[in-house]
Amino acid sequence: MRQAQDEVARVTSAVQASGPLMIPVAPVQVRPHIGTLEAVLDTLYRIDYVLESAMSGAQPQPDPEYVRGLTRAVQERAQGLSMDLADLPSRFDDQADAEASASYANAAGAAYQALLQRIEDAAWQMMGRAQDCDAEIVESVSEMVGDPRIQGLRQ
Repeated sequence: MRQAQDEVARVTSAVQASGPLMIPVAPVQVRPHIGTLEAVLDTLYRIDYVLESAMSGAQPQPDPEYVRGLTRAVQERAQGLSMDLADLPSRFDDQADAEASASYANAAGAAYQALLQRIEDAAWQMMGRAQDCDAEIVESVSEMVGDPRIQGLRQ
């Protein structure tokens, strides 16, 4: 349990320092149980990357339909995700595996929170620009972060 708390503290402090965000990679024995958890992390990362790259000028303006597809995918997969994170350790009989899964669940929860915050921040920045597609992108992102299933990941 202490290892899981240390992992959350490490990820949280990295986020608060506006430093690099760490995306957790589960131990091999945990991976067969986390397909949806990893899929949502990956999709949130892609949304964050697209928005932040566009805001920095490193990439062209994102396609609103692409962003909408990503945000919908997150919303569809988010059903029960908070419970999956909380219940992950109970899927293991071996104490070491349960502890490894608890550590991963805590780190993944912190990463969800950080990615959602970064995505929301990028969307707010986009609202101040006068690009043609920004309103559609901001609307998609706002709908996603306002979804109660997504809000559950922020707690």
